[in-house]
Amino acid sequence: MLSESAHFSLPHVLESETELDASILLASHLYYKQALQMLRNFLEGIILQFYFCENIDDFRGWKRGTFKVPSLRGKDGLIKWLRDKDLLSSELSQSVSDLYGELNGSIHSAQIRMIHTGVFEGQWAGKIFKYDRFKVWCELFAKCVNVGIQILRLNTNLWLEKRPQDKVYCDTCHNENINEFTIDKTEIHEGYITFICNRCNDVIMKKHISRDGQSARAINLRTPCTTVLKDSLRIAGSILPKILD
Repeated sequence: MLSESAHFSLPHVLESETELDASILLASHLYYKQALQMLRNFLEGIILQFYFCENIDDFRGWKRGTFKVPSLRGKDGLIKWLRDKDLLSSELSQSVSDLYGELNGSIHSAQIRMIHTGVFEGQWAGKIFKYDRFKVWCELFAKCVNVGIQILRLNTNLWLEKRPQDKVYCDTCHNENINEFTIDKTEIHEGYITFICNRCNDVIMKKHISRDGQSARAINLRTPCTTVLKDSLRIAGSILPKILD
């Protein structure tokens, strides 16, 4: 997915992975409530990225820090908006909403989600391994990953339909101003021109560039190049032969 630039917002994709990693780390150290908070963040991130893919102006506002993120649920929430646009099925929308509701207790300090619950009943045993709490976290983690995969697939398909194909375009920062790219004359390959985005330093290879920046489909090479699939390397003229072998 990353190697083919099949993502709308790279920071959201990376952040989603980090949320899951953080949840695993916290659960492994017996911080069950905090581990659930990371799962809630994960859901918010994947839904927000999906919304931005269909609302590029709001995405630009988010990057500037001027966009106020709506709530996830409710009549004006992101889930309802995506469902009304037929981007999310009713079943998947309900699954996300219910899962988000289950995780809310970890944010709003519901007693059952607290690390030190049981004090009032004389059952508090301190910060120790609790099988029941660990089991709950495992089940919610699996549910989050399941819906996350489904939403990410829908998001990827939507972006591949909307993504500019026939001009110089940066998949990292969404720069499409041809005047804000520099030609890398040190990277010359037959039939290709290498561009560097002046905004984020991403590298884009284009075939048969015309003066107005229109061209055939881009091949986006990320650093490190080992993240690029072998097929992409072959199409690009075997720039780095056997680097993935």
